[in-house]
Amino acid sequence: MGIVYYNQTKGFPYVVYGDVTPLSVSFLDLQTQWDEASQSVIIMWHVQNQINNNYFEIMKSEDGINFTTIGSINGIENRFIIKAYSFVDQTSNSLTTNYKIKQVDLDGKEHYSSDVQLQ
Repeated sequence: MGIVYYNQTKGFPYVVYGDVTPLSVSFLDLQTQWDEASQSVIIMWHVQNQINNNYFEIMKSEDGINFTTIGSINGIENRFIIKAYSFVDQTSNSLTTNYKIKQVDLDGKEHYSSDVQLQ
């Protein structure tokens, strides 16, 4: 049994055979920005190929090792377009805070972005 995918850049379908489990989400980037006016951090990320995506958890760490969840955003279940997401951390009191995103599938599987440090 094969899975049919559509190549958006080349414009043609292709089939992959075998036991194929595509990643639920492809993270394209993760960025942070300090907003002086609101004294908060804006966390922005882009994803594509959202398959069985349930939600994202925004995580932060002061030491870059121990991360805690500070919020969540619902995802789009099945979309193959590039989608931008953002979250505002109004509790940051350090300009050396680390952030990463945890993506959770409809079946509970988790995938993580790389982490990024606010500087």
